[in-house]
Amino acid sequence: MLLELIRRLFGYVRFRIIGRAPETFLNAAALQGIPVWRVSARGEVCTAHTAAADYARLRPAARAGGVRLRVEQKNGLPFWMLHIRRRPGIAVGLLIFFTAPMFLSGFVWQVDANGTETVPAERVVQVAAACGVRPGVRIRSVDAEQVRLALLTQLPELSWTAVNRVGSCYRIEVRARSAQPELIDETTPCNLKARCGGVIVRVQAEDGFAVVKPGDVVQAGDLLAEGLRVDAAGGTVLHHAHGKVIALTAHTFQSRQPLTRTVRLPTGRTVQRRRLCAFGVELPLSLQPAPGYAEYDRAVQTQPLNLFGIALPLSVSAETWTEQCSSQQTRDSSEAQQAGALELEQKIASELADAEIVSRRDETVTRGGTVIVTATVTCLEDISCPEPIYWSE
Repeated sequence: MLLELIRRLFGYVRFRIIGRAPETFLNAAALQGIPVWRVSARGEVCTAHTAAADYARLRPAARAGGVRLRVEQKNGLPFWMLHIRRRPGIAVGLLIFFTAPMFLSGFVWQVDANGTETVPAERVVQVAAACGVRPGVRIRSVDAEQVRLALLTQLPELSWTAVNRVGSCYRIEVRARSAQPELIDETTPCNLKARCGGVIVRVQAEDGFAVVKPGDVVQAGDLLAEGLRVDAAGGTVLHHAHGKVIALTAHTFQSRQPLTRTVRLPTGRTVQRRRLCAFGVELPLSLQPAPGYAEYDRAVQTQPLNLFGIALPLSVSAETWTEQCSSQQTRDSSEAQQAGALELEQKIASELADAEIVSRRDETVTRGGTVIVTATVTCLEDISCPEPIYWSE
């Protein structure tokens, strides 16, 4: 295998021996130290192989043996290079093929973001692009630590981020900040106040001094339990009041649904334009200009290009413009009532998630072309809210 590789590297030829005594020629070549291999004879036809540089040295041996030599095939790198020299386009193509990846590997090809559903990946990529991480920039000009700090500063919804380079691509990993209620340290003195009004049903003051009892009516902001008392000796006693104050509360939710509303409907006229994006530079593939629609919906779909599973710094985007027209749509009161009821269900589920619903009364009226759906909900819930006590000696 190695010998064959060396022969192809330096080149070799297959030639025909024409004459009656090829063995005399082969003996003369051996005496001169010229290697000849793969000698084969089929009838009167005798062929052999020798190195390209040694073929000219075989002429004296051919004359001594009374034979003539004729080249049948040329193999190896020297003859391949001669073939390329006659076709400069192949040489230029090979040069570009081997040097282009080395040059382009010094640029950013692609930027991806993943890890959170709270913050859209497009927003993360936009912030990173503003900080210098975008397709087409030199990799050596990217400061990953600066980009990471900028992401945490400009996107307060994130709690952690990492900017990693994988070849010519950057992968931005992010984690969303979990929403946590504001906590007050247990050593901080505080009172309990009412979040909303209601009738007190049960008081569970685990610390502090309750100032309300079952049956009392309170309003939003009223004091429920205090954490500051003066003892018999005149000293001030501070507590971190905490516990639960269960009250019967009433909440009113309302949804207004007009019977006649303005909707936007497609007319059927569309215009599509395509663009090629290479290293952040957009090149139009369509000569059609942007339409002059007064009202339209614009949708863009981007398709990244891949080669054997490798992401390329190329993408094709299709931009579709759909003409819209405003139209007055009329619906009957039952449809509007159903839409209002659905909206109220979503509000109640969101705002009273931790409450126990005792009763609910719905009311629907039509006034001035608008269906008004009102829901009055009575529920049991904890209305206590801690409030720190700020004091100075």
